[in-house]
Amino acid sequence: TLQDDFTVSGFVATGNGNFINDNGTAKILYASGSYTAGAGGTFGTAKIILNGTGTLLSSVPTSSVLYNDFEINTSGTITLGANFRYSTGTFTYTTGTVVTTGNTFIIGTTDATTTLSTDGIVWNNISILNRSTTTLLSDITCSGAFFTQGTPSTLNGYNARITGSLSTAGGSSGSLSGTTTIIFEGSNCSWISGTGTNRLPTIINSSGTMGLSGATIFNGGTLVYSAGTIEASTNVLTITGNATLSLGSGNTWGNFSMPTTSVVTTFTSDVYFAGYFSNGGNNSSYTGLYNMYVGGNFSWSNSTLNTSGNTLSFILNETDT
Repeated sequence: TLQDDFTVSGFVATGNGNFINDNGTAKILYASGSYTAGAGGTFGTAKIILNGTGTLLSSVPTSSVLYNDFEINTSGTITLGANFRYSTGTFTYTTGTVVTTGNTFIIGTTDATTTLSTDGIVWNNISILNRSTTTLLSDITCSGAFFTQGTPSTLNGYNARITGSLSTAGGSSGSLSGTTTIIFEGSNCSWISGTGTNRLPTIINSSGTMGLSGATIFNGGTLVYSAGTIEASTNVLTITGNATLSLGSGNTWGNFSMPTTSVVTTFTSDVYFAGYFSNGGNNSSYTGLYNMYVGGNFSWSNSTLNTSGNTLSFILNETDT
């Protein structure tokens, strides 16, 4: 228990389930060198501030979790190790040089809520843990792989800016939900096939190429194309919940699938699919005063394709069946 603020000029290492607490009034542990979160977790009410130059890491990614409120506020340089895992508290970046090359920032623990204000740090990789909730108090930026690891995770507030790739995992129960907007804005972005579902509003605003591969599953949000060269020849854009799609009339997408019952997809521009169109969900509806161009097969099975009262036109070209 800290009775006063406490400064360590060298390195700080914590873990083994230990607590760093204040005495009931806010107290701070200042780490002026390196900080290592050890196995077993570090808990408590005292805030930890890195205010020098050193390394920040978790020694064992599966269990080396820091739960205390945490801040980087330095005139020096903080270099991230291979992994750093944070959960439950509030992580604030104020100032300082932060080097994230080769690092994976692991966010959350099961059923926990974590708060982040890290605008100014460009994270390398970001991994969001199972059944965790992350609240953003500022934008978060990822230059490498941004991925979820399993069952539903929630991301609320501001924007997640991705200049690398997005992938969701977790099968039919896995999803990334919330109010945060995903923005692809790098010169070589990708939305990688995953078994989970993206439920967040998503904007493609790439300064170069935006690649989509495998089955990208989108549910219940707005997907907007703003800029970038779309490369989606092997992609299956799979819609599993009511969605609004503004895909850009000058782009050519790969394939389209809507396998879920009673889903409404609204188009706000013409759309071109070079591959197939597949409707497997009964009583599916399509709306929008636009055209869908389908270059490959057009099919629906064991279902009713509902266009009653809607204005979307289907135009088949090239080789059709």
